[in-house]
Amino acid sequence: MSAPEANKASRSKPADLIRGLGLWSATAIVIGDTIGSGVFLVSGDIARAVGSATPVFVAWILGGVIVLFGAFTRNWARLSLRPAARMST
Repeated sequence: MSAPEANKASRSKPADLIRGLGLWSATAIVIGDTIGSGVFLVSGDIARAVGSATPVFVAWILGGVIVLFGAFTRNWARLSLRPAARMST
């Protein structure tokens, strides 16, 4: 088979991709858009309002520490609900 014939044969096959969004995909896009716009727009407004980048960085670091402690708390709570027999090795 020559190159033009092979190229023509590969074009005739329909694509297996679904051109649509399900509920989960659409929800993920909306959540990502909301978080993304909040991160980039609000932090710029705060930096303009306070006049310095230092308070903005402190707020980001403080927020990160709070989220990290929340993640630790959730994991420790899940571990405490496990039966002791499964946790011992």
